[in-house]
Amino acid sequence: MNSTILVAALGLLSLFIFMFYTSGLIFSEFFKLKIKNSFTAIAMGFFSYFTYISILTFPLQLISVLPYVFFIYFIMAINILYLLFCFIFIRFWLDTSFLKLELLFFLVVVIIFVGLNYYLYNAPADKNFLRHKSTLSILDWLKDNPVSFFSNSTLFNFLEFKAFQGWFTFQLSLIIILGLNAYEYEMFLKPFLFVLDGFLTAAIFFTIVDSFSTVTYKKSKFSIYIMCLLLTVGSRFLTKVVDYDFWNGEVTFANLIIYSTVLIIRYTSFNNRERFLPLFIGLIMGGYTSFSWTNSYHVLFLLYAFLFIIQKKYKANFTKDILKLAIFPITNIAFYNLVSELYLQFAIFMAFIIFLIILASIMSKKYSVTHKFELFVEEKSLFTILFVPVWFLTFSIALILSINKGFMNQEDNDLNFLYVWTSFIINFKIRYWTTVVLSLLTIIGSVVWVVFRKKIKSNILINLIDLLLICYLTFYNPVVVKLLSLIYPKVTALRGIVMICLFTVLMNSTPIYIVNKIEELKNKKDSIIVIKKYSRITF
Repeated sequence: MNSTILVAALGLLSLFIFMFYTSGLIFSEFFKLKIKNSFTAIAMGFFSYFTYISILTFPLQLISVLPYVFFIYFIMAINILYLLFCFIFIRFWLDTSFLKLELLFFLVVVIIFVGLNYYLYNAPADKNFLRHKSTLSILDWLKDNPVSFFSNSTLFNFLEFKAFQGWFTFQLSLIIILGLNAYEYEMFLKPFLFVLDGFLTAAIFFTIVDSFSTVTYKKSKFSIYIMCLLLTVGSRFLTKVVDYDFWNGEVTFANLIIYSTVLIIRYTSFNNRERFLPLFIGLIMGGYTSFSWTNSYHVLFLLYAFLFIIQKKYKANFTKDILKLAIFPITNIAFYNLVSELYLQFAIFMAFIIFLIILASIMSKKYSVTHKFELFVEEKSLFTILFVPVWFLTFSIALILSINKGFMNQEDNDLNFLYVWTSFIINFKIRYWTTVVLSLLTIIGSVVWVVFRKKIKSNILINLIDLLLICYLTFYNPVVVKLLSLIYPKVTALRGIVMICLFTVLMNSTPIYIVNKIEELKNKKDSIIVIKKYSRITF
């Protein structure tokens, strides 16, 4: 029986890898996106697929009478349509170009990540897996119950937003297809998810290298691959240290943040402006609801930082990019607040959505108004960046003073993600003061950076540092988190996931940038200098 389940898992896995690969290549053609390595299309297809699920199931989740089992069979139907879609556009992917040495190297990287997943997450009594298994069992048990955002359903009371997340419905649809019992979930899910994540992580890894690397020498390319591979493996250990849940979609959500960040840095660090890339990034970021509704505000924080990265690179027409990036994720965030009964926040985000729609209408008719806005942001960039963090810091300080607590209260250690990250420091006092000093230095450094950022030329590293420091200064420093935890109580639940993702991309980008520069200097040194104008001296 075990071998039958394993064969079924590998068979379904092959089908979905094929779907993600082919659909990724199709979407790369639709959105006019450049890819050097065709296997990076797997990540593109994976996140597009779950965005597709989010878009199609979202309207149905507003209907209070639909049972949960309807969504399960609906996803099965989506899979069939998705396969048809892949075969209809067969001309975009049917070739033998993937049958080369790159395929072997890609599979080696996949095997490394699959083995790493097995090592990190195959503990027999893994509490996260047991919790995930229980969630799927409850969903299966109550699948005939109605589920909707606006009904007080049993499923929502038990599992909150998990019933609305495509990640769970996707897995349950496969379990129902195979007719598995609860005790057989582990035999199916572990190999399936280990290998699926291995392919996804490998595709993201190659996306990072191919997006940022400009080297041509094979030795330089190989050294980049080795260094980035070691750093990516190290980052997976970091997610394990901070106890991100591999099974319920937290690690996949982190992969989405990393992938989106890589694409936005690619868009803003080079001179070739891919017209539809912001739209694609906005779509896949809107699909975050398949993995985690409760992390809506983290997506908002990242979008906010993306705005300034794009504005710094493209002084004109950046408003269009912001519209493409924001409209879909902001809609999801608004509904998250509505369902969470945060009505003030819901009203704010709905007003913002209306503003975006009006702005899009104005841009299509009278762009001069938008141009004035873009000119204001450019001329007052320091004001626009510091406005939100100063406002947050002011209210946070007022809050701290009003409750007569110190700024460095030990009860609030968990508000500082750096404290969570330094769990390896055994001595409490050393750990506490280390994180306090690091936090203060980072806040000061962020302010200094923001003041002088306009004078620094954009490149891969500069843009990533920009993202990191703007995010930290505005949303993730412990003083501001104290205020945000009142507005958004689950702000600390993922222990600084956005910062970890940005830091991971920065670490992977550093060796790429260095090797790029070394080769650039070498080529410049070896280049032949041609003197175009000269005069012959005659005697």
